[in-house]
Parts: sequence; C-alpha cells; structure tokens
Amino acid sequence: MVPKPKALLEVLLTIIWSAVLGVAFYHVTDRLRSEAYLSADRLSPPPLSRLSTSILNVVTLGHRGLYDDFADIWLLQTLGDEKVKQLDPKALVDTIKMVTRHGPKLESLYLLSCFVLAFELQQPNECLGITIDGIKALPLSWRVPLTQGYVDAFLLNDPVSAALYYELASSRPGAPPYLRGFATKLSARVELTPEERQVAKEQFFRTLGIAERDAPSTSVIEPKVETQGGAAGAN
Repeated sequence: MVPKPKALLEVLLTIIWSAVLGVAFYHVTDRLRSEAYLSADRLSPPPLSRLSTSILNVVTLGHRGLYDDFADIWLLQTLGDEKVKQLDPKALVDTIKMVTRHGPKLESLYLLSCFVLAFELQQPNECLGITIDGIKALPLSWRVPLTQGYVDAFLLNDPVSAALYYELASSRPGAPPYLRGFATKLSARVELTPEERQVAKEQFFRTLGIAERDAPSTSVIEPKVETQGGAAGAN
C-alpha cells in the first residue's frame, strides 16, 4: 500500500521537528558541560520561548511536552548555577517569565524560581508573577500558593494576602490540614472591617485572573477572612 501524501507530510514534519529538538537538547547539554559560559549566556531564554504560546503550540507539531522538558532543563540549569547571586535580578526575572508564561507543568520550576528570587537575590516582590503563572498552569497545586503565602507572611509582611494564599493552598487536594490554621492566625493579625476584607479578597482573585464565583476555594476563604471575630475564635 502506497502511503498517502498527508501521512508522508506528517512523518516528514515529525522528523524535522525531532531534528530541531535534538539540536536544542545538544545545546543544553553543551551548556551543562561548560564551566565558563558568560553571564549573558546563562540569562538567555530558551530558543522559541519568545514566541506566543499559540504559535509555539503550532511549531512544536504536537510535541509541546518535549519542548517544555527542554525549556525546564534550560531554566533549572540557570537557577541552580552556583553563581546565581551574581546575576542581574531583572534579567533573571525576564528569563524565568519567558518560560513560565507558556505554562509548563513542572511544579518545582515555579517553587525554585520563587525561592531563588526571594532568598538568593533578595527580590521577594518578584515572586508574584511567577506564582500567578504557576497557579494558572497547575490550578490544583497546593505548594505553589503555599510558597507565595510564605513569602507574603515572612518576607513581605502582608498577613492578609498570606492568609488568602494559605487558604487557597488548603483547599487543594492533598494539602496538609494545618494550613487552615495558619490562614486563620494570619488573618487575625490585622484589624480590618468586613468591607476591607471583602475588598482584599476581591483583589486577590482579580490578581490571579479568576472569577471569585468560579474559584473552588471561595467557600474556604470567605468564612476565614470575612470577620476577625470568626478567625480569633478558631485559635
């Protein structure tokens, strides 16, 4: 049986993409072997990462998962560099965002990115954008919002925001039960009127880009943050 032209084209395109991906992976391993590559090279984003996500989906010919693996390795190499403290924070944030804006499904990528920015480079304010990308890519993750809650509570001194992130984390599958208690205690630290807490909650959902009525965590957050009396009573 003679293969159909469409089938031959699909095979040809797959071979071409596999070759391109093979070259890209070789480039990554070559960077891993090098001990003296320049800072500018360490901060360069992965190939194709500047494309829009929709275009990236097209050019990867159905192999987005393989590309995401490649981009994750590329970025993790940079984040794990022993000289990461010497890197320009703004340039590193730009490189991270080039990867995370495409929504890779590797949870540790978002956690490590925030950890490096907050603790290695002393830039905790830069975690939020990474967290938002992580929550969009992994909406059921409890570790991503938990990390942001920790940063808000202990580095940015924002207990209201921290309480909301802890409660969001507590509503996710597999979350430790003690996260609810942390959220309650954080919420009780600040004296706000019910109206002010409502505004904070609405701003929280707006920041994450989701409608409050569609958020699975709404029923968890509302009773905890709505009134200080309810939070204090839980202690």
